Amino acid sequence: MGMMGGVLSMVGGVVSGMGAMAQGEQQAAGAEFKAASEVRAHEYNIAVDKRNRGVIAEQVVASVDIQRRESERQLGAIRSRYASVGVSMTGSSADVMVDTIAEQALQRRMIVYEGQLRQIELTDDINREQMAAEYAKQAGAIEAEGYRQAGMISAVSSILGGLGGMAKAMG
Repeated sequence: MGMMGGVLSMVGGVVSGMGAMAQGEQQAAGAEFKAASEVRAHEYNIAVDKRNRGVIAEQVVASVDIQRRESERQLGAIRSRYASVGVSMTGSSADVMVDTIAEQALQRRMIVYEGQLRQIELTDDINREQMAAEYAKQAGAIEAEGYRQAGMISAVSSILGGLGGMAKAMG
């Protein structure tokens, strides 16, 4: 029975070792899948932020154009009111027009500035997402390698245990 027990101990160690390696590979595959999923999520967020940057640029152009047209309408209304009551465009009436024009120009600059700030925020978001995607790739690779090594160590330990059992049974 000594020889048979030794062989069975050795076979059990090999089977256990193969199971440990398979488990390590499965855990590694899970870690790689998780990392790939995280990378895809970050890449999606990057694509959305890039699209939104384009939308913001279009919105700024449209908002400036709307504000410019509104300014022209307001200036026309002011001129019309002055003309209807016989006020000439000199002195304080001209000052009102100049102030109105300056205020409207400032409003357009503020629209552009706010759009630029939103663009900067999205660019920062894109950079953060790119870093997070890279981190997820690296973390997944490290985690997967750790599982593979742990499986290999467990397999070697099991095989050595089986060899020890065989040696003990043999004599």
